[in-house]
Parts: sequence; structure tokens; C-alpha cells
Amino acid sequence: MIDEIFNDPHLKWIAAEWRENADRLADWAMERLVNRFDVWGQYTVKQTVLGPKVSAVTLPVKDLREQKKDFVSHEKLVRHFKGLKAGHLIGLHLVSEEETCKWFAIDLDVHDPEDFHEKTRVNFAAASQWFRKMRGAMLDPCIIDSNGFGGLHVICLLDHPYPLAEVFKYLSELTSDWKSLGLAQAPELFPSSERIEGLGKWLRMPGRHHTHQHFSKVWSDDDPEEPWIEGISAIEHLISLRPMPLPMAERPKRIREKPKARHRSAVCVDLDAVLAKYKGWRGLEKIGDPIPGSREFLTEIKKKFRVIIYTSRINLEHMRVDEVARLRAHIEHWLNENELPFDDVFTGFGKPLAVAFVDDRAVSCRPQEDEEAFENALREIAKLKS
Repeated sequence: MIDEIFNDPHLKWIAAEWRENADRLADWAMERLVNRFDVWGQYTVKQTVLGPKVSAVTLPVKDLREQKKDFVSHEKLVRHFKGLKAGHLIGLHLVSEEETCKWFAIDLDVHDPEDFHEKTRVNFAAASQWFRKMRGAMLDPCIIDSNGFGGLHVICLLDHPYPLAEVFKYLSELTSDWKSLGLAQAPELFPSSERIEGLGKWLRMPGRHHTHQHFSKVWSDDDPEEPWIEGISAIEHLISLRPMPLPMAERPKRIREKPKARHRSAVCVDLDAVLAKYKGWRGLEKIGDPIPGSREFLTEIKKKFRVIIYTSRINLEHMRVDEVARLRAHIEHWLNENELPFDDVFTGFGKPLAVAFVDDRAVSCRPQEDEEAFENALREIAKLKS
């Protein structure tokens, strides 16, 4: 059975180590592997007359994706690494919506166990060759035994998101010698092209296999006698992989780098009680209707300034990265749905750089210009409800 309790005592021990480290692995994957939060891969298990059938799907379905109601989350990642059921396992997309990649991978498959011995030898020889090339280029690659009978994933983390075209160029050149290495067909590459096609492809993350009683093993050259490590040793190896620069003649610009064109100053505008009706706290994603005139208000500001939306709903000290991303997407959806013009939603630490802040609870205080500024400010503060 797909979701049966593992009978092998050694495998039970390995499974327990993955479960115990699921939270650490989820933190690692969130930081290093998640290129986009809005889509992911998952497995469905259906019972048929011939037994359980596992299918791979991309989630969420289109309607939910358009509503932006479900995202890759810390909980989903923890559930994957615990590996209690095949339906809990997920895969991540290698390309972001901005067509950048934080990592890349090579997939060398062996679907038929009868081909195990020969394909295992050929696959590992090819993976080892590319591993050495990457090491020579100052990368820190990792060879993963993905299914227990010859299938391999070779992954490599990058130090920041690189343009898709540059990553694909390097990866395709790296593996261009696949025929001379004895492979019957070209390896599957992630990313698979220089431009994103649809949602792009996803790759199952390390951990439990979706159809076989197997947890990922990792090849390590630290011990030639026992190079394949598993359980906690494999987990520590994965988490310690070093994100490195992509080898190329010119280092690409970072994804968030701004153009060196004329810079416009920003005005920060609060969300609740300024743009959205607010009658008390009803939950993070419960935003009131737009206040009449708010659209025209923002339109006038945008004629001279960039509009940055900020809100105390986003609290980085008490929210995880995935929660911040989900809330930001929800706020952006609310703004777009109500046709409120804006340039950005602030999710950083501290105070955003702006020439002015528009807030229903703001109190102006300019003691350098007004001798009574402190007294006036105290009077305004006294009017506020605690």
C-alpha cells in the first residue's frame, strides 16, 4: 500500500529522523527552494481495482489560484518532510513569476526496476561528471538518490535569484555531453527552457518517495567506503549546502535592483480607516469596503509620487515569511479588485523611506518650526483611543 506504515525497522528509524527534523527542513526549503508561493506540485492517491494509483497535479486549481486563497506555506512544507502520506508530498517550481531561479536541478530517471543495474551505473557516471564540473566552477552541488533504484536528482543552490535565461544556458551547456556519457536520452532539466512556459515545471523535494518505500539518500565524498548517507546525516548535508554564484562572464543584476532612471519620492498611505472602512479587528484577511473617494485620492498622489501601502497588519516579528507573502498577495488583490492605484505594499522592517505618511492615527509634530508643537501633539494624542 502507498501509505502503509513502513515494515522495515531501519526504514522506520529513517522516517522518524525526517519527521523530527521536518520543521528545520521546512525553514531551509522556504528560504532556499521556494521560487513562488502561488503554485506547487502535489500527489493524489486514488483507489482502483488494480490498487492505489498515484497522480501528479499542479495546485491550486485555476479558480482558487485566481482568488489567491491558497499558497505554499510552512505547514505544507513540514507536512511534506514528515512524509506520513503520499498525498502530503509536494514539489516546488524552479522558476518565479519574474523568470528567475534560486536553484537548478538535473533529473536522471529510472522508471523500470528491471533496468536498475545498468541505468544506475550510467546515471551515476553522468551525475558524477557534472558534479565535478560544478565543483570546479565553485558551486556546491548535491547528488540525491531519489527513488532507491537508480533515479538521481542533482541539485545546486544559488546565492540569489538569477535570470532564467542565464541559469538555463549554464545548465544546458553543463549537460550537453550526455550522449558521450552513455545516456540513452537527455536528462530532464529544471529549468527546462530559457523562457517560462505556462506555470513552469516543478520537482519533488527531498524526502519520502511517493510510490516506493524510500527516503532520499545523499552522496557524499567524505567517506569513500560508505558514500551514500541517509537519515539525519543526509538531512544535515542538505541543510548545509552552500548557495553560490552562478558561473558566468558577467554577474547578473539582482532581481530587485531598480533602474537608474529618474527616481520619484514616495508617499506612504495606511490601509485601514484611510482606504478601507474599519470598524474594529475582524482578522488579518478581513478588509473592509473601500472608502468613497479613496481611488481619486490615490490617483492625485500618483501624479507626483509613488504610492506605498503600509499596514500594521503585517508584523514581521510575529509572522512567518509565507504568512507575510500570503497577506501581501491578499492586500494586492483587494487593491486591484477595487481599482485603487498603488506602486508597492511595504513588507520590510522599520520605517519605509517616504516624504510623507498618511495615517488616520498620525500626529504631526514639528518643534523646529512651531514652539507649541509638543503641546499641540500631546493634545492630539490625548484624543486617541488607547
